[in-house]
Amino acid sequence: MPLTCHLHLRSTQEKTHVPKEYIFIGGAFVLTLAFLSGVGTGTLCSVIGFIFPAIKSFAAMESHASNEVTQWLVYWVVYSFFSVIEIFAETLLYWIPFYYRFKLGFLIWAMLVSR
Repeated sequence: MPLTCHLHLRSTQEKTHVPKEYIFIGGAFVLTLAFLSGVGTGTLCSVIGFIFPAIKSFAAMESHASNEVTQWLVYWVVYSFFSVIEIFAETLLYWIPFYYRFKLGFLIWAMLVSR
């Protein structure tokens, strides 16, 4: 989807007089810096791992494509497994370097495999 379709970017561009491409790149840069520095990585990882798959899961259920629904159900089982493990092993996961980065990479891979 091109950047011209996003109303928030267009309204921000009109208010700030900064091209929407620069706003998008700046936002992506800030999120990447925050993720690499470790600030809010758990929250960011949970949001990314939840929103896109939720939208795709609802779309798969509405289209009645059983193979797609099955793939997204497998994704949700894996996501739930990560969530349950994190509850019980939170202090141990603190000592694993780059855990949330690996988790995010794995979840994105799981999202792309299910396409």
